[in-house]
Amino acid sequence: MGLKENRAAQKVQDQQASFDKKLSDYIGKEYSFTVNWDSFMENEKAISMLPGGLFARVSKGFSKVCKDDLGKEAVHESLKAITVEHVEDPSQKSLTFEDGTLSIVVALHNTSKGIFTDTEYAKAINDAL
Repeated sequence: MGLKENRAAQKVQDQQASFDKKLSDYIGKEYSFTVNWDSFMENEKAISMLPGGLFARVSKGFSKVCKDDLGKEAVHESLKAITVEHVEDPSQKSLTFEDGTLSIVVALHNTSKGIFTDTEYAKAINDAL
């Protein structure tokens, strides 16, 4: 990553703590997004899209699943990690919840085709529980 991308990544990392807290509040247990920063390499737009285009949507998806104690308990028993990776080609985006890991692969720079909605996150989580 160049200086421009590193600055954008630092700004997002500074904001990530508030999203991690929001996510943890919804779930009722401490969780954090694990971002593969290397996958964002030279894409400043994708980095800057992380807060609104991913962190907020995933958190809202979890809020839909964890709206009651049954949902929170199911997530506690199943979720071990949340990983985030960026790809350049929107056709390669994917969302899986297997072996305790919610794996998110997105093309954040392409907001029309490369990201998921909060409803899609909620469905993927619900379907895995």
